[in-house]
Amino acid sequence: MPLRVRVCILVLTLPLLVCGVLDVDSWPFSNFPMYSAPLRLGMATRYGLYRIEPDGRSREIRSREWLWPLNRQRLQPFVRQRLKQPEQLRALLADYARRWPLGAGQRLELREQRVRLFQQDDRLHSQLFSSQVISEVGGP
Repeated sequence: MPLRVRVCILVLTLPLLVCGVLDVDSWPFSNFPMYSAPLRLGMATRYGLYRIEPDGRSREIRSREWLWPLNRQRLQPFVRQRLKQPEQLRALLADYARRWPLGAGQRLELREQRVRLFQQDDRLHSQLFSSQVISEVGGP
C-alpha cells in the first residue's frame, strides 16, 4: 500500500479513535437518547388555565392568542417554577384577565390536575384522578 493511502487512512480514522477513547461527542456517530427512556406509568401532574362561565361550566383555554407569551407546553414548567410564589401566579392570571376581559360572573382558574396514566393495547391513556384550584381571579 502506498504511503499516501496510509496517511489518508490514518488522518481519517485517528480523530474517530480519539473521540471514541476520550468519550467526546463525534456528531455523525452520536447516540441521541431522546426517546430511549423507559415509559414509566403512574401519576403525572398537569397544569391548565380554565375560564369559568357564570353557570359554573369550565372550559380549558388552549388558544395561543390567550396564552401568549406562553403556550400549553411552556405553561407547565412556568407554573412549577412559581408554585412557591402564589402572588406571581395571581399576577399572571390578572394579566390574562386584563388582556382578555372577563364577562360578568366569569373567572379564570389555574388548576393542578393529577392524571393517572396507563397503557393498553400499546397506546398511552390517561384518566383524571384529581383536580385542585391553585389560583383564580374574577368572579362574584
